[in-house]
Amino acid sequence: TWKGKFQFTEFGLKESHLTSWILTQNRPVHIFDLRDFRNEKEKARIQLEYPGLEWSDSPEFEGELRKLFQDGGARGMPPLSFMGVPVTAGEEVLGLIRCCTALEPPYSFAEGELRLLERVAAQLSPYWMNWIVRRQSEEENQSWRGFIELVSSMNSGVQNDVIAGVLDQNRIHREALEISKAVIPGAETLDIRLLNEQGDQLYYACTLGERWQSGSKQERQARLDLGFPVGHPPNSIGAEVILSGKPFVMEEPQPAYHGPFADTRAMIVVPLRSRDHVIGVMDIRTSLERKFPKYAISIAELLGQQLGVYQDLANSMRNLREAQQDLKTLLRTQTDTYEDLGHQ
Repeated sequence: TWKGKFQFTEFGLKESHLTSWILTQNRPVHIFDLRDFRNEKEKARIQLEYPGLEWSDSPEFEGELRKLFQDGGARGMPPLSFMGVPVTAGEEVLGLIRCCTALEPPYSFAEGELRLLERVAAQLSPYWMNWIVRRQSEEENQSWRGFIELVSSMNSGVQNDVIAGVLDQNRIHREALEISKAVIPGAETLDIRLLNEQGDQLYYACTLGERWQSGSKQERQARLDLGFPVGHPPNSIGAEVILSGKPFVMEEPQPAYHGPFADTRAMIVVPLRSRDHVIGVMDIRTSLERKFPKYAISIAELLGQQLGVYQDLANSMRNLREAQQDLKTLLRTQTDTYEDLGHQ
């Protein structure tokens, strides 16, 4: 299988090598004897049919085959025959099926076997697609169940804060990032950026992920000290989200991305809205090849809304404390006034 994190043996994909060539070119390959790559004439013939295809000579591979073919000594090795066919769904390449050398004479693969392998690949495709869809559905259900459970726990913590009279915003921000990392597959580097008091620049209020701890102390601090001006036109993704009030999704690396991790491949940025204005953004990034699933955007948006609700609650609690303090001052003044009148 290719693409996705499943339980299989991973191997590096170099564009010109046999397996990678099949995947990237979406074409079957049939080589009667891989050792023909050592013969310049035969190699030229192969590369005429399969432009750019390479095979790196592997003595270990041949050694293992000599053990397998016990008659491969004096009489010479049988052909190191190879064939591979992509497994596709429409235009999308899902993986491939490949065969390297037969176990019984004549050991080699002819074009007839390649046609048969193509039919096998065609049968594999719908089963594999159904498996992927089922697995994605299970993954999404698991993410939503985890999201509901973790947000409920966060709400309980906020309720305790309300009883105590003070909301711990730092803890709430960190919990929100931890929830994102737990329920969004691929979420690797996360942060919350808030507007400063002047409302003209975003700063990092909370960060999460191992990559934030990479580098020297000075490098880590330099990342945290980065400011993102909010002006017209916006010169950063965060500023764009602040001004538009809409989520931003980056699915491929973009030159326009300006942030602390230049190798970011995918990114979700959602606004944090308090009443009728945006107060900040939450960023979820990954440098992995796997894209974020579609439902990740909905989860991030809901968390952004939740943080906005908590901010509104914090503001209300602060206003209430100020009103209570004003009321106490007023009552104290009235008491003093009444006492003065009594003396008079």
